[in-house]
Amino acid sequence: MSDLTLSRLRATVVFAAPLVVFLGFVTLPYVTDSTPEGFASAALAEPLRWGWGNLIVTVGLLLLTLAAFSIRTYLRDAGEDRWSPFAIPMILFGHGLIAFVLGADMLARIGLADGGLALETALADTAWLAAIETVGGLLMPLGWLALAIGVATAKVMTRAEVGVVFFGWLVALVGMMTVFGWSGFVFSIGLFVMLAPIGRDLWVDAEFVEHTPVATPRLEFRAAAHH
Repeated sequence: MSDLTLSRLRATVVFAAPLVVFLGFVTLPYVTDSTPEGFASAALAEPLRWGWGNLIVTVGLLLLTLAAFSIRTYLRDAGEDRWSPFAIPMILFGHGLIAFVLGADMLARIGLADGGLALETALADTAWLAAIETVGGLLMPLGWLALAIGVATAKVMTRAEVGVVFFGWLVALVGMMTVFGWSGFVFSIGLFVMLAPIGRDLWVDAEFVEHTPVATPRLEFRAAAHH
């Protein structure tokens, strides 16, 4: 696989990952009651949608992890080694913990399809996951913040683009820190806003790596590519 193809593949993953997460939240039943009882009732009412939605979100988290590694590789090649190395472990463990919670939740809901679990049982089976979800929910935004700071300090993007990256992170943070039916949509939209300029930069960087001497500043190359 050529460097150009590999860079384009990385850019595609960065673009696609938040869209897959968004698709997962669209698949999940919309929850109007944001209490634990409300979420359990939604799972009880539509267990198949709940299971498929959790599965798609889990796949989206996996793609987001790959996207983080792609961005880290990009920043490392640009000479940034202060923030992005710390971002990867936090993102990896944060996504891993959230994916574990989603997987355990799916297993706990299996009996719902056959009516084998009552609401009280569903609540009891998933209550212990709250602490794990809290830790994952803290590590994940901190990791993405470190990655955003890495993007800013690497000086591979314009100030306006860096501003969009941080704005997207703030929107995603609102989605992560709230527990409403719309929180997942806000989270995934914020991630897309954050990652879209980085994905675009990765796409342009593929041409930079393929056709430009290493000593040429990336911003100069990108400015010339747009004319």
